[in-house]
Amino acid sequence: MNTEKSLVFISYSWLDSISARSIAFSLEKHGYKIWIDYRNLDLSKPLKPQLNSAIKASDALLLVSSPNIIFV
Repeated sequence: MNTEKSLVFISYSWLDSISARSIAFSLEKHGYKIWIDYRNLDLSKPLKPQLNSAIKASDALLLVSSPNIIFV
C-alpha cells in the first residue's frame, strides 16, 4: 500500500502570499508534499521550464483564487 501523500503545486498571486503560505503549511501538517515558488524556484535558471516540469510532476494543482490573480 502506498502511504506517500501527493505532491501539490500551489499557484497564487504574490499579493496573496500570506494565504498561500498558510495553505501550504496546513497541507504539509497533513503529510502532503508542496511545490511553491518561494521554496522551489531557482531564480538563476529560466522560470518557464521549471514551472512546466513542476506542474507535470504534481498530482494536484491548487489555485489560490482572489481578485489579485492574473491569468496569462
